[in-house]
Amino acid sequence: MVSAYKATAADNLGAQALLLRSLGRTTNEAMLERTLNLILDDTVLPPLKPFIMEGVASSGIGIRVALKWVQDRWPDIMSAGVPPAEIITKLVAKMTKREDIDMLGSWMMEPARAQYFEAVQPAVALALVTTEWAERDLESVKGWLAKDGNASVS
Repeated sequence: MVSAYKATAADNLGAQALLLRSLGRTTNEAMLERTLNLILDDTVLPPLKPFIMEGVASSGIGIRVALKWVQDRWPDIMSAGVPPAEIITKLVAKMTKREDIDMLGSWMMEPARAQYFEAVQPAVALALVTTEWAERDLESVKGWLAKDGNASVS
């Protein structure tokens, strides 16, 4: 896929974005981390770099790998040629677990990164609301199923 991305014509940004998003659609942690490292690669155009995070963060394992990668590589992300808030916003937009959102929010509010938290705050707020809706709806469905005699639903 990386060779396909590099072979794609530079004027075909749509195809490049699609390929970069596709690279993150794996459950192999090492491959996910290598894919995230493309955000730091100078051969990837800055406007396309957020699509890499979008692809990686499309699964639970991808979100966990991306959270660790962002924390470990923050100084490098700062100089990757794309606003760090764009990368973080793509990650937050895919989060579905309250604990992941809270952990990232706490980490972002530390003094060295607090200036970026304001830029990602709308995405964090939306992710929290969406997560609360999903949790509420799940409980409603569980209650409905239990009422119909399906008490073993978890």
